[in-house]
Amino acid sequence: MRPGGRTRWSRCLLDLDAPIAEYWPAFAAEGKGGITVATALAHSAGIPAFPRPVTFDDQVAREPVLEMLAGLRPLWTPGTRHGYHAITLGFLLTELLRRTTGSTEGRLARELLARPLGLDLHIGLDPADVPRVAGVVPPEDGEDRFDPSIGEYCAAVKDPASLFHRATFGSSAMSFADMNDSRYHTVERPAAGYATAASVARLFAALGGSVGGVRLLGPELRDRARTAHSSGTDEVFRFGTAFGLGYMLPGGRLWPGSGPEYGGSRAFGHIGSTGALAFADPEHELAFAYLPNRMKHVYEFPDRRATALVDAAYTAATSA
Repeated sequence: MRPGGRTRWSRCLLDLDAPIAEYWPAFAAEGKGGITVATALAHSAGIPAFPRPVTFDDQVAREPVLEMLAGLRPLWTPGTRHGYHAITLGFLLTELLRRTTGSTEGRLARELLARPLGLDLHIGLDPADVPRVAGVVPPEDGEDRFDPSIGEYCAAVKDPASLFHRATFGSSAMSFADMNDSRYHTVERPAAGYATAASVARLFAALGGSVGGVRLLGPELRDRARTAHSSGTDEVFRFGTAFGLGYMLPGGRLWPGSGPEYGGSRAFGHIGSTGALAFADPEHELAFAYLPNRMKHVYEFPDRRATALVDAAYTAATSA
């Protein structure tokens, strides 16, 4: 086994350098046989868009989504370029988890994350918890927020033929109204967890170090995960982004924060569609989570609210 190739979770026996097809043979179709787990985690597999929007019924049944994933042909030679796999990656990774552990993502989140760390975090809510969910508020109109510095991206937002549109709106049938539909809350869906900000910050603290004796990533795997495996112009966003293994990294346009201390940080985390952001920065002993329910405007990168909070957090961390 290659060094650092296996996770420390005994149930998740994934070799990061192994082809995905070793775990899911049907995935090898259409020239995908050489795509490794690490290549997918770095958003460089070349399969960022589904041929049609994934519906609620597709998500419940799962098989239609898996058939679409297996039938995708890479849009570029895997590993040579990267582009945000906004919808496809979640389904791909949860299928890998199901195949290697025999368990669902919701159960794994409960047993491996929520219970050991005491988190109010769920993938697929119990119906009794649905009333606790804060409703998603659509973004305000903001044509005036068109930013010439990311003009290519802004134009892609309006172009149904663009890869950005195909990888986001064209790959999911979910509407703003659906985001507040309780049917969606109770189904285990990739990239659709429910949690408090305090719980997400605690989760990232345990990814960056140890919390109450619980450490989710060993130092070697943690550092591999936060090393840039893809960076530069993103084929989907059409501006600069940087990804480790499953995590976004500072340095790209997506990541909020502008302070001088923050610029050289080795933080790792992720943004969300509402303007959410969560990350760990072990060197600054900082874990951060911001989970707004009012969505940021689609033209706005980075989110100005998150940027102000991140700058304040680093000011506090470095002056303590």
